[in-house]
Amino acid sequence: MTFQLDPASTLTMRRGGPAPGGFGAVPSEFSPEFLVALDGSSPNQLDYAARTVATIAQRTGTALAPRVVDVKAAADAGTGAVIVANSATVKLTSVRPPIGGDGSAVKVDLSSQLRADIADGLGSVQVFADRPRDRTVVLVTTTGAWSLVEPLFGYIDGLPDGWSSLDGNVVAAGAAGEVTALDLVGAVVPPPGEASANRAVWVAVGAGIAIMALALSAALWWRRRGGPAPANTES
Repeated sequence: MTFQLDPASTLTMRRGGPAPGGFGAVPSEFSPEFLVALDGSSPNQLDYAARTVATIAQRTGTALAPRVVDVKAAADAGTGAVIVANSATVKLTSVRPPIGGDGSAVKVDLSSQLRADIADGLGSVQVFADRPRDRTVVLVTTTGAWSLVEPLFGYIDGLPDGWSSLDGNVVAAGAAGEVTALDLVGAVVPPPGEASANRAVWVAVGAGIAIMALALSAALWWRRRGGPAPANTES
Protein backbone atom coordinates (compact mmCIF):
# COMPACT_ATOMS: atom_id res chain seq x y z
CA MET A 1 0.00 0.00 0.00
CA THR A 2 1.38 3.41 -0.92
CA PHE A 3 0.31 6.95 -0.06
CA GLN A 4 0.80 10.16 -1.98
CA LEU A 5 0.19 13.71 -0.83
CA ASP A 6 -1.73 16.06 -3.05
CA PRO A 7 0.65 19.00 -3.76
CA ALA A 8 -2.35 21.34 -3.69
CA SER A 9 -3.41 20.26 -0.19
CA THR A 10 -2.92 22.52 2.83
CA LEU A 11 -2.64 21.92 6.55
CA THR A 12 -4.10 24.24 9.18
CA MET A 13 -3.22 23.77 12.85
CA ARG A 14 -5.88 24.78 15.34
CA ARG A 15 -5.73 25.00 19.10
CA GLY A 16 -7.75 22.48 21.08
CA GLY A 17 -9.43 23.40 24.36
CA PRO A 18 -10.10 26.86 25.79
CA ALA A 19 -7.99 29.91 25.00
CA PRO A 20 -4.97 30.19 27.29
CA GLY A 21 -4.12 33.20 29.40
CA GLY A 22 -0.84 34.49 30.77
CA PHE A 23 2.47 35.40 29.17
CA GLY A 24 2.95 31.78 28.11
CA ALA A 25 0.18 32.29 25.52
CA VAL A 26 2.59 34.42 23.47
CA PRO A 27 3.28 33.80 20.60
CA SER A 28 1.04 30.77 19.93
CA GLU A 29 -2.22 32.73 20.09
CA PHE A 30 -0.87 35.54 17.88
CA SER A 31 0.58 33.67 14.96
CA PRO A 32 0.12 34.56 12.23
CA GLU A 33 -2.95 36.84 12.33
CA PHE A 34 -4.08 39.12 15.15
CA LEU A 35 -5.51 42.59 15.69
CA VAL A 36 -3.84 45.75 16.99
CA ALA A 37 -5.84 48.66 18.40
CA LEU A 38 -4.86 52.03 19.93
CA ASP A 39 -7.23 54.51 21.54
CA GLY A 40 -5.05 57.55 20.81
CA SER A 41 -4.88 58.74 24.43
CA SER A 42 -1.06 58.97 24.34
CA PRO A 43 1.49 59.74 21.59
CA ASN A 44 3.64 56.87 22.90
CA GLN A 45 1.02 54.23 22.18
CA LEU A 46 2.45 53.37 18.78
CA ASP A 47 5.79 52.64 20.44
CA TYR A 48 4.16 50.38 23.04
CA ALA A 49 2.25 48.52 20.32
CA ALA A 50 5.36 48.16 18.15
CA ARG A 51 7.41 46.81 21.06
CA THR A 52 4.69 44.29 21.88
CA VAL A 53 4.42 43.10 18.27
CA ALA A 54 8.22 42.86 18.07
CA THR A 55 8.21 40.67 21.17
CA ILE A 56 5.69 38.34 19.53
CA ALA A 57 7.72 38.25 16.31
CA GLN A 58 10.91 37.32 18.17
CA ARG A 59 9.24 34.16 19.48
CA THR A 60 7.97 32.69 16.25
CA GLY A 61 9.42 31.85 12.86
CA THR A 62 6.07 32.53 11.21
CA ALA A 63 5.58 35.80 9.36
CA LEU A 64 3.07 37.81 11.36
CA ALA A 65 0.05 39.54 9.85
CA PRO A 66 -1.19 42.11 12.39
CA ARG A 67 -4.17 44.21 11.31
CA VAL A 68 -4.89 47.63 12.80
CA VAL A 69 -8.50 48.26 13.83
CA ASP A 70 -10.32 50.51 16.28
CA VAL A 71 -10.58 49.52 19.94
CA LYS A 72 -14.23 48.47 19.80
CA ALA A 73 -13.61 46.20 16.82
CA ALA A 74 -10.64 44.59 18.60
CA ALA A 75 -12.66 44.15 21.80
CA ASP A 76 -15.60 42.47 20.05
CA ALA A 77 -13.59 40.26 17.66
CA GLY A 78 -12.94 36.55 17.97
CA THR A 79 -9.28 36.93 17.00
CA GLY A 80 -6.29 37.46 19.28
CA ALA A 81 -5.71 41.16 19.91
CA VAL A 82 -3.10 43.60 21.19
CA ILE A 83 -4.97 46.56 22.69
CA VAL A 84 -3.23 49.71 23.90
CA ALA A 85 -5.81 51.89 25.64
CA ASN A 86 -6.36 53.62 28.94
CA SER A 87 -8.68 52.09 31.52
CA ALA A 88 -11.51 54.54 30.81
CA THR A 89 -11.61 53.37 27.17
CA VAL A 90 -11.38 49.69 28.11
CA LYS A 91 -14.23 50.13 30.58
CA LEU A 92 -16.53 51.09 27.69
CA THR A 93 -15.82 47.84 25.84
CA SER A 94 -16.92 44.26 26.46
CA VAL A 95 -13.39 43.18 27.46
CA ARG A 96 -12.90 42.37 31.15
CA PRO A 97 -9.20 42.23 32.02
CA PRO A 98 -7.84 40.95 35.36
CA ILE A 99 -7.16 44.55 36.48
CA GLY A 100 -9.35 47.48 35.55
CA GLY A 101 -10.69 50.63 37.18
CA ASP A 102 -10.15 54.32 36.74
CA GLY A 103 -7.86 56.81 38.44
CA SER A 104 -6.80 55.57 41.86
CA ALA A 105 -9.74 53.13 42.12
CA VAL A 106 -8.30 49.85 40.83
CA LYS A 107 -10.57 46.84 40.39
CA VAL A 108 -9.31 43.25 40.45
CA ASP A 109 -11.62 40.92 38.54
CA LEU A 110 -12.33 38.29 41.19
CA SER A 111 -15.66 36.86 42.25
CA SER A 112 -15.37 39.09 45.31
CA GLN A 113 -15.10 42.20 43.09
CA LEU A 114 -12.07 43.34 45.05
CA ARG A 115 -11.26 47.03 44.82
CA ALA A 116 -8.22 48.94 46.09
CA ASP A 117 -7.19 52.59 46.12
CA ILE A 118 -3.73 53.10 44.61
CA ALA A 119 -2.70 56.73 44.60
CA ASP A 120 -1.78 58.16 41.18
CA GLY A 121 -2.99 55.06 39.32
CA LEU A 122 -1.51 51.81 38.07
CA GLY A 123 0.10 50.95 34.73
CA SER A 124 -0.03 47.34 33.55
CA VAL A 125 0.63 44.85 30.79
CA GLN A 126 -1.93 42.04 30.96
CA VAL A 127 -2.18 38.83 28.93
CA PHE A 128 -5.47 37.09 29.62
CA ALA A 129 -7.97 34.66 28.16
CA ASP A 130 -11.09 36.31 26.77
CA ARG A 131 -13.31 33.26 27.34
CA PRO A 132 -16.52 34.53 25.69
CA ARG A 133 -14.62 34.97 22.40
CA ASP A 134 -12.23 32.01 22.80
CA ARG A 135 -9.12 34.11 22.23
CA THR A 136 -6.20 35.69 24.09
CA VAL A 137 -5.76 39.44 24.57
CA VAL A 138 -2.63 41.45 25.34
CA LEU A 139 -3.67 44.69 27.02
CA VAL A 140 -1.30 47.59 27.67
CA THR A 141 -3.17 50.03 29.87
CA THR A 142 -3.06 52.53 32.70
CA THR A 143 -5.55 53.85 35.23
CA GLY A 144 -3.56 57.08 35.44
CA ALA A 145 -0.81 58.72 33.39
CA TRP A 146 0.81 56.80 30.54
CA SER A 147 4.22 57.38 32.14
CA LEU A 148 3.26 54.55 34.52
CA VAL A 149 3.62 52.06 31.65
CA GLU A 150 7.21 52.87 30.65
CA PRO A 151 8.91 51.04 33.58
CA LEU A 152 7.07 47.85 32.60
CA PHE A 153 8.75 47.56 29.21
CA GLY A 154 12.12 48.41 30.73
CA TYR A 155 11.60 45.66 33.30
CA ILE A 156 10.58 43.08 30.69
CA ASP A 157 13.47 44.03 28.39
CA GLY A 158 15.87 43.53 31.30
CA LEU A 159 14.81 39.94 31.96
CA PRO A 160 17.11 37.17 30.64
CA ASP A 161 14.51 35.89 28.18
CA GLY A 162 12.14 38.84 28.05
CA TRP A 163 8.50 37.77 28.09
CA SER A 164 9.54 34.11 28.27
CA SER A 165 10.90 34.80 31.77
CA LEU A 166 7.50 35.97 33.01
CA ASP A 167 5.00 33.84 34.91
CA GLY A 168 1.42 34.82 35.58
CA ASN A 169 -0.67 37.20 33.52
CA VAL A 170 0.05 40.72 34.78
CA VAL A 171 3.01 43.02 35.32
CA ALA A 172 2.07 46.29 37.00
CA ALA A 173 3.68 49.40 38.46
CA GLY A 174 2.50 52.41 40.43
CA ALA A 175 3.85 55.93 40.62
CA ALA A 176 7.11 54.78 42.28
CA GLY A 177 7.96 52.65 39.23
CA GLU A 178 8.32 49.43 41.24
CA VAL A 179 7.26 46.59 38.91
CA THR A 180 5.35 43.64 40.36
CA ALA A 181 4.48 40.41 38.52
CA LEU A 182 1.09 38.96 39.41
CA ASP A 183 -1.03 35.93 38.58
CA LEU A 184 -4.68 36.90 38.85
CA VAL A 185 -7.66 34.82 37.80
CA GLY A 186 -11.27 35.78 37.28
CA ALA A 187 -12.62 32.96 39.39
CA VAL A 188 -11.36 30.19 41.63
CA VAL A 189 -12.92 26.81 40.82
CA PRO A 190 -13.17 24.18 43.61
CA PRO A 191 -11.70 20.73 42.95
CA PRO A 192 -14.06 18.15 41.36
CA GLY A 193 -16.26 16.37 43.89
CA GLU A 194 -16.17 19.14 46.48
CA ALA A 195 -19.51 20.38 47.78
CA SER A 196 -20.69 23.68 46.35
CA ALA A 197 -20.50 25.12 49.86
CA ASN A 198 -16.71 25.01 49.57
CA ARG A 199 -16.76 27.39 46.60
CA ALA A 200 -16.71 30.43 48.90
CA VAL A 201 -13.58 29.08 50.61
CA TRP A 202 -11.69 28.78 47.32
CA VAL A 203 -12.84 32.24 46.23
CA ALA A 204 -11.60 33.63 49.52
CA VAL A 205 -8.22 31.99 48.98
CA GLY A 206 -7.95 33.56 45.53
CA ALA A 207 -8.97 36.96 46.86
CA GLY A 208 -6.43 36.63 49.68
CA ILE A 209 -3.61 36.00 47.21
CA ALA A 210 -4.59 39.07 45.21
CA ILE A 211 -4.84 41.20 48.37
CA MET A 212 -1.36 40.09 49.44
CA ALA A 213 0.07 40.98 46.04
CA LEU A 214 -1.55 44.41 46.02
CA ALA A 215 -0.51 45.01 49.63
CA LEU A 216 3.10 44.26 48.69
CA SER A 217 2.92 46.72 45.82
CA ALA A 218 1.39 49.37 48.08
CA ALA A 219 4.07 48.79 50.74
CA LEU A 220 6.84 49.28 48.20
CA TRP A 221 5.20 52.50 47.03
CA TRP A 222 4.94 53.85 50.59
CA ARG A 223 8.56 52.90 51.28
CA ARG A 224 9.72 54.86 48.22
CA ARG A 225 7.67 57.84 49.45
CA GLY A 226 9.49 57.67 52.77
CA GLY A 227 6.28 57.20 54.72
CA PRO A 228 5.21 54.36 57.00
CA ALA A 229 3.92 51.20 55.41
CA PRO A 230 0.15 50.69 55.55
CA ALA A 231 -0.99 48.80 58.64
CA ASN A 232 -1.92 45.15 58.24
CA THR A 233 -5.50 44.16 58.93
CA GLU A 234 -6.79 40.78 59.96
CA SER A 235 -10.31 39.44 59.70
